[in-house]
Amino acid sequence: MTDANATSTAWEMIPVVNPATGERIGEIPVGGAAEVEAAVAAAHGAGSLQPGLELRCTYILEGRKHCLSGQERICVSQ
Repeated sequence: MTDANATSTAWEMIPVVNPATGERIGEIPVGGAAEVEAAVAAAHGAGSLQPGLELRCTYILEGRKHCLSGQERICVSQ
């Protein structure tokens, strides 16, 4: 398939095999340069929706502070 806007579902498929067992676990479509470029562009777009590393670290540290401030309520032995 060479037209990225085509709606045909006649894709050539490649089997996906579990290397540990040799079992066929699925299949994936074969794509050309246009499909690869479209997939990469979509992945880059999706990545921009993720918070940056600094913000993620802030979330983790704030969560840690919250847990530590309430550890007596959280870690009550019965």
